[in-house]
Amino acid sequence: MSVPYPFGIGENCSREGFALDCRQTDQGPVLYLSKGNMIEVTYISLSKAQMIISFSDVGQDCYDRSGSRVTNYHPSLSLKDSPYIFSNTENAFFVLGCDTYATITDTSINASFQTGCSSICNAQSVHMQVIKALPCNGIGCCQLSIPGGLQSFKITLSSFKNHTLVSEFNNCSYAFLATNNWFTFMGLSFDSGGFVMGNDSVPVVLDWRINVNGTCKEAKTTSDYACKSQNSYCHDYPKGAGYSCMCNTGYQGNPYLRDADGGCQDIDECRDELTNSCKGICINTPGSYSCECPKGKRSDNPRMYPCKTFWPVGIVVLIAISITIGIILLLGRCVLFYKTSKVKSQKMLKRKYFLQNRGLLLQHLISSAEDSTEQTKIFTLTELEKATNNFDETRILGRGGHGTVYKGLLSDQRIVAIKKSKITNSGEIDQFINEVATLSRINHRNIVKLYGCCLETEVPLLVYEFISNGMLSNHIHSEDHPLSWEDRLRIATESAGALSYLHSAASMTIFHRDVK
Repeated sequence: MSVPYPFGIGENCSREGFALDCRQTDQGPVLYLSKGNMIEVTYISLSKAQMIISFSDVGQDCYDRSGSRVTNYHPSLSLKDSPYIFSNTENAFFVLGCDTYATITDTSINASFQTGCSSICNAQSVHMQVIKALPCNGIGCCQLSIPGGLQSFKITLSSFKNHTLVSEFNNCSYAFLATNNWFTFMGLSFDSGGFVMGNDSVPVVLDWRINVNGTCKEAKTTSDYACKSQNSYCHDYPKGAGYSCMCNTGYQGNPYLRDADGGCQDIDECRDELTNSCKGICINTPGSYSCECPKGKRSDNPRMYPCKTFWPVGIVVLIAISITIGIILLLGRCVLFYKTSKVKSQKMLKRKYFLQNRGLLLQHLISSAEDSTEQTKIFTLTELEKATNNFDETRILGRGGHGTVYKGLLSDQRIVAIKKSKITNSGEIDQFINEVATLSRINHRNIVKLYGCCLETEVPLLVYEFISNGMLSNHIHSEDHPLSWEDRLRIATESAGALSYLHSAASMTIFHRDVK
């Protein structure tokens, strides 16, 4: 395997604290974390600032069928005073067994935690095939994460009932720290052969960092700053003090070396189609690349869209102008046709509603009545839309069981109340027309005047005199401004006079039956 700087083997070949030890074994040369220990290094990553070690110590707690303990091994590992930390994102604490609980404890001077989990299952209540099919979730196996910054730990194991209830298929418990995706629980751990791993050791991921007591900001002011390549940057260790060096985007190599000695070198993305997305000609640039189209072809973005043959500017402009003029003419005709059709259809619809709402009948009734008032008229929908700003919601005066009333301003500056009634069938339309004809003949100072109506909508509209002072009942029952007896008697007298007019003085007897 490759051993990149700041690591090294032998004197003066590594940065302080990063010396590794290579030893000859029966299986050939093996790389160890340092002299005097048996921690094998199997992988080193500069880009992730991590390494993988092979840790052979697995916690074990075994019993015979009578419940007597046979083995109880509690492993520990310390990396204190080194640049290495057990990765809390890549590792997990695993516990196996059907009658066990285990803990992992921080053994540093400033110990910060102790945590663990229990794994329980019963031979009488849980069938082995069920156990084998379950993930590591507490039945036969449990796992949990470790906190960041851990440099030393000790594992302890114990049993609730000395495996006496599960001795037929499980007489040992195991606990170990390992990489997240290395161990898959399939029940094999309960075979008669004991802990079946397929290997003699367990892989563990270590984070490593430079200057374990400082940060990038502090290190950049010293002569011992580790990031030697001009195309590198410093990255603070996210879980404590220390930093690592990374190559800038578009560069690869060793950021701990000067560029002349193999530091971060520019990646030629154009050499491999997988490292560039050019649809034309790829041109390598420091830290990146650019894309161009061959002569005679163009693309809005050669990194995303293929290059296509282009025509001379004059022909393109002429074609574009011709197409544009054609589109404008076509759109103009379409707009004109649409507006003409819309106006025509609106006129036809208004005429339809006018006839449907007995407009001709109402015109005849109003014109033939000798006593109809001069103000009564049949309004157009356009007049009332203009008066109410297209029946804006802000113009609503009120809503009732018979319709909605809007406030409007006519072209002659009269303020009116426009009522949109809820008439739904032709039988009611006839009644409505007769009532309008009747109301048009009423002229009394104490009766709201009907100025006219509009029949160009599906629902006829009535245009009344606008009463500005609100509801009479609010004045009668007001506690803030109570009316005098003189005003009350006058209102009663004038109301009675209005009713008398409707009952006997009008040309046609009218009984209101709903006086407010």
